[in-house]
Amino acid sequence: MAAILGGPRTIRPRGDCGLNTLNMIQDLGLSEHIVPITPDHPAAKNRMIYVNNRLHLLPSSFKSIFKKNLPFSKPLIYALFNDIIQPNKHLQDDSIYNFVERRFGKEVADYAISPMICGICAGDAKEISVKFLMKTLFEWEQEHGGVVKGLLKSMFSSKSSKELELSDLAQKAQEEKWNVLQSEVDWRHYLKNCKATLRIIKLI
Repeated sequence: MAAILGGPRTIRPRGDCGLNTLNMIQDLGLSEHIVPITPDHPAAKNRMIYVNNRLHLLPSSFKSIFKKNLPFSKPLIYALFNDIIQPNKHLQDDSIYNFVERRFGKEVADYAISPMICGICAGDAKEISVKFLMKTLFEWEQEHGGVVKGLLKSMFSSKSSKELELSDLAQKAQEEKWNVLQSEVDWRHYLKNCKATLRIIKLI
């Protein structure tokens, strides 16, 4: 357990928000401090959860979802099938736990999502809004009848990120398919630079 929390350790450079963040980092002149984590990096491939007094390696490849991996009682492909066949349920909002249990099953909610939410938010997945933290997945369920269906449709739809003017850093992140990025300096350093830049803009 961390004794001192100095803020977020990593950022996921996905979607328009992630790309805009990379644009801002380059604008602030802080690109040299970024350390990307690519899909072939050990940190991206070796993700573990602690269940029943043991560490378990989570599946990290497409092939692995067809195999049984403890602590799950079935291959994770069954969780995807469950999402496809599960009838749509129209809701205004739901907890992350209920959403994942409904779409992918109780084991995924208990063993994968609950620990992840605890790590990200230091909170309970049964109390945190899915609309707040997983808005896109929730919208896919509500609009397309499931997460898998929504994902497939989004893959063939036009992406708004193409309309963004991408910095060199953002382009590099897309080309190398960065999973996450971390910084050699405290993230609060970026906020200080951002505040200083805003002060200069006001003066101009």
